[in-house]
Amino acid sequence: MKVNKWTVGLAAAGLVSLPAGLLADEATKMNQVWTALSSTTISGYVDTSAQWNFGTGNANPARYSYAAGKADGFNLNVAKLAISKPLDEAQWAAGYQVDLLFGPDARSLNTLLDAGDQAIPMAIQQAYAALRAPLGNGLDFKVGVFNSIIGYESFDSYKNPNWTRSYGYTMEPTTHEGVLVSYQFTDWLTAQAGVANTFGPVIGERAHDPDYGRAESYKTYMGSLAFTVPKDTGFLEGSTLYV
Repeated sequence: MKVNKWTVGLAAAGLVSLPAGLLADEATKMNQVWTALSSTTISGYVDTSAQWNFGTGNANPARYSYAAGKADGFNLNVAKLAISKPLDEAQWAAGYQVDLLFGPDARSLNTLLDAGDQAIPMAIQQAYAALRAPLGNGLDFKVGVFNSIIGYESFDSYKNPNWTRSYGYTMEPTTHEGVLVSYQFTDWLTAQAGVANTFGPVIGERAHDPDYGRAESYKTYMGSLAFTVPKDTGFLEGSTLYV
């Protein structure tokens, strides 16, 4: 028997009554929903700063990422909301990751949810489906918008050794829209390969342009190898070299 969701809600509030067997069926369905959501994690942070530059005439700061307009005052940089379901240990597995940004630093990704409203900019940093196929040790996929696989620094300032970003971070890609495949050969060797629309963060952008003779296959291709120092190797244990 199907029960309208409003009826279930009224029953939960004690305003109407339902047969015991029907309540048990609805409770079982709700338990299945909560079980499916139990592995979902909601997290986030608020990034603020105070910056003071010695001297006067600081209207032209260094042109590294997220520096403009922040000298000699207090700043709300960005607020982040993350919703994720990581892959479990099953051979076939699925999950997702969504990172939403609110605040001035969100403008840097050029993925504004409302480009016409610059007062409170909002952006999508990541939004991808995570999948695993039982090939060898497990082939992991990210399909959607994901962080770039290159670079030492992160958009999240708390992960970096310094609050300011380097010129290297300023020049390198930040996010991509496409597909990324990862495979762990051993405990010390992991490979990644992917293809994306462009090297930039703009969602839905295309790099091919018939006016410039670019075919539809004109995409951004990426790959990396990660070598992790094995255990029992002294102070180098756990260090990783990316190529």
